[in-house]
Amino acid sequence: MWDSPLQITLFALALFVAVTAIGGGAAILSGLERNNFPQRWLDGTPFRSFTIPGVMLATIVGGTALAAVIVLPISSDVGTIVSLAAGIILIGWILGEIKLLNTPGVSRTEITYLAIGLAQTAVAAVTLATAS
Repeated sequence: MWDSPLQITLFALALFVAVTAIGGGAAILSGLERNNFPQRWLDGTPFRSFTIPGVMLATIVGGTALAAVIVLPISSDVGTIVSLAAGIILIGWILGEIKLLNTPGVSRTEITYLAIGLAQTAVAAVTLATAS
């Protein structure tokens, strides 16, 4: 099932991101995060509400991470490529969030997820580079 400890690491990172991104998107869509995400954060963005970002978080960020979780045990080569894509998407999501949202600064959560995305991308790249 697993060719290396790096793939176990990829699986763990992807699983964490899948659960938290899908859960976070669902929480945003259900209104559970209403008090944590003030409407003023969207000032100057293309969004009038957090609905589209919530859907995007769950489907794009969470969906690609979930795809990695599903594919890695089936095909380590393809799963590693999906993990690489998921890491790049997470990095893009966080950088876009930092750039677009009208927040008082960069949060610890954003820094944490940026680090996770960088780690996932790096581990996938190393795994691909060392595959023979």
